[in-house]
Amino acid sequence: MKQFLFLLLILLTCKSVVLHAQDTVFVKAVDAINTKLQKWAERGASVYITMKANGDISIINKSNQSMQFNLFDLAISQDNSMSSKSGIEFVPCDKKAHAPLAWINFYTSQRQVAFIRLDCNTTVSELEDISNAFLYLKSLCKKGL
Repeated sequence: MKQFLFLLLILLTCKSVVLHAQDTVFVKAVDAINTKLQKWAERGASVYITMKANGDISIINKSNQSMQFNLFDLAISQDNSMSSKSGIEFVPCDKKAHAPLAWINFYTSQRQVAFIRLDCNTTVSELEDISNAFLYLKSLCKKGL
């Protein structure tokens, strides 16, 4: 019986260490996205994300406006105009546009649920990195928590 309790204690300790490591990776991934968002923010405007382990995400901009959605709800748009099958679209800046900005858009199958405006100098590779970081975060989440 003592051996069983000892093994159970070791198992619980190991599980706690693994969960803590996953939490640390999750927090670092959110921090990495926020660092990139601050670097490439539209005209220096503050934008950041908060996220929960169930995929709930909030994008908060300089005016404290919050766009909330769940990463598991993202899907291809109905008109199939998106370049990404993940529900996350990045749009490089067109310097000839009226208000030149780069964008990251988030879509459910029904509509656009959120967006992030970024500086026109944001490179395509940076937009792709940020989009991929959201997908990586989704892989760390558990639906229905």
